[in-house]
Amino acid sequence: MSNKPVLSADDPAETFRQEAVDLLAQLEEALLNLETRLDDLSLVDTVFRSLHTLKGSGAMFGWDALAAFTHHVENAFDLVRKGEMAATKELITLTLAAADHINALLEAKEDADPIRGAALLASFADLSPHSGAKDDRAKGKTDDKTVQPCGERVFRIRFRPPHDVMAFGTNPLLLLDELRDLGPCEVVPITDQVPALEEIDPTGCYLAWDVLLTTRAARSVIEDVFVFVADQSALSIADIRVGEEGDTAPRLGEILVARGDIDQTAIEETLHQQHRLGEMLVQSGKISGDRVTSALAEQKHVRQVARIKENSAASSTIRVPAERLDSLMDQVGELVIAQARLMQMATSGNDPALKSISEEMERLASSLRDTTMSIRMLPIGTLFGR
Repeated sequence: MSNKPVLSADDPAETFRQEAVDLLAQLEEALLNLETRLDDLSLVDTVFRSLHTLKGSGAMFGWDALAAFTHHVENAFDLVRKGEMAATKELITLTLAAADHINALLEAKEDADPIRGAALLASFADLSPHSGAKDDRAKGKTDDKTVQPCGERVFRIRFRPPHDVMAFGTNPLLLLDELRDLGPCEVVPITDQVPALEEIDPTGCYLAWDVLLTTRAARSVIEDVFVFVADQSALSIADIRVGEEGDTAPRLGEILVARGDIDQTAIEETLHQQHRLGEMLVQSGKISGDRVTSALAEQKHVRQVARIKENSAASSTIRVPAERLDSLMDQVGELVIAQARLMQMATSGNDPALKSISEEMERLASSLRDTTMSIRMLPIGTLFGR
C-alpha cells in the first residue's frame, strides 16, 4: 500500500510537497546511476532538470530557502552540462547530501539546519571553476539566466498558457520578461479568445502571446523558461532562418502560412481583391487582427536582423579605384620581369646564396601576382545582372 497522503486539489502547497518528493526520488535515482556512468549526459540533464524544477516550484509556492539552496546545486550541474566542470564521484556524493538537506527544507520550510546548508554550499563553491560562486552564495542570488553561447538566431515562440495558470501562482508576464532577458524581443498579445466583459472570469487567463526573439542562447535555454507550464500550455518554438545567402525578407502571406494561421488558398483568394493583404484577411473574417499584427511584427523583426547582417557583411569589404589596381598590376608585371633576370644571373653564376635569394623572390613574386589577379577579377553577375 502506498504511503503517500491523499491530497486536496485545492491545496497547491500540499501538491507541491508531493511533487517535490517525487522529484527528489527521481534525482536520487539519476545520481546513483550517474555514479557508474560519469560520461552519460542524459543522466546529467535529468539531474539538472529535477533541480531546476525544484527551484522554480519552490520559489513559486513560497519555499524561498529551498529555492535559494537548490539554485546553487543546480548551477554546478549546469556547468557540467556546458562542459565547464566534470561529473565526479565527489560531486555526486555532495549532491546526494544536498538532496537530504532539500528534503529537510521541504519538511521544515525555513527551520532546517542553516549551518549544514552553508557548509554544503561552501563545498559546492570549492568544486566550481568560477571564482564568483562564493560571492553569488553570499549575495543569495536565486535567478539563473544561463545563456549557452552559440551563433545569433531568431526564434518564433507561440505561447498560450492554460486558462487556470494564475490559480497555481504562475504569472505569464514574468515568463515573457525572462525571454526579454535573453535578447531583443517583439511580443504581440493574441486576444481572439477574450470574451465579453460580463463573461470574464477574473482568475482566468484568456491571452496568448507570439514572440520573436533574437538571441545567442541555445534552444534548451528558451525551453527552460517554460519548464513549469509547458505540459499544460500550447507552446511552439521555431527557428527562423535570417540573412543566409539567397534569403529575402518573407512576405506577410508567407509568414501567415508558415505559422499555420491560414492556408495558401485563402491567401490567393484574398489577393485577387487587390487590397492590402492583412486588412483584407481581417475584413473577410479569415483571421483576427492580432494575428496579422503579430505576423507584421515578425516581418519587421526579420527584416531588421537581415539588414544588420547585410551591413555587417558589407563592412568586411573595401572599394579601391580601378586605376590603382591597374597600376598595381603593372608594377607586379615589372617585378616578375626583374625576378626572371635575377634568376638568369643566379643560374649562370656559382653563388649559392644568390641562387637561394632568387628562388625566394620567385616564390614571393608568383604569390603576389596571383593575389593581385584575384583582386582585379570582377564577379560576372555584376557585368550581366543589369
